[in-house]
Amino acid sequence: ENHEWDLPDQSKILQECAMTDVRKIFFACALSWAFLPSYCQKFSIGAKAGPLIHWGSFGDKDDKAEYSHKIKPGFYAAGLVFFPLKNKYSFQTEFGFSQRGRKITFNEDSWENSATYYFADASMMLRRSFPLNLGPNIPSQWFVNVGPHVSYWISGKGKVNAGGSYNYTVVF
Repeated sequence: ENHEWDLPDQSKILQECAMTDVRKIFFACALSWAFLPSYCQKFSIGAKAGPLIHWGSFGDKDDKAEYSHKIKPGFYAAGLVFFPLKNKYSFQTEFGFSQRGRKITFNEDSWENSATYYFADASMMLRRSFPLNLGPNIPSQWFVNVGPHVSYWISGKGKVNAGGSYNYTVVF
């Protein structure tokens, strides 16, 4: 970006040098700020993943009599950041993706609805650790976690088998 100021010709040379120095200083500060948190705050990063198994249920007695449930497998994958705090406390946050669903049968188990749902997940936990000795020279810890978990429903799809196969998409 070129700034034209009403300066004498000799001052334009000083202006260019000053702008170059300002850019160098800004770049050096930005670079140091990028690495500064790693020296000021200890933290751990990681990933977690695993299977999810969902077994659908109904609260209404009439629905329980009409529909049957089957296991619907899914998965969960997330990245997490863990920050140790004082007095055996720590904070953990994670962001991930999950696939869940449900599989129900009806009409005397001759029809089946298999639905798959996709979610963006986020959670935050405040953790308190307590010492636990599992045996001589086997120190360990147990934890109590408190915090919210939020799932945002991204999309879904399914298939109904009822005398034929019918695919559908969940529309928001």
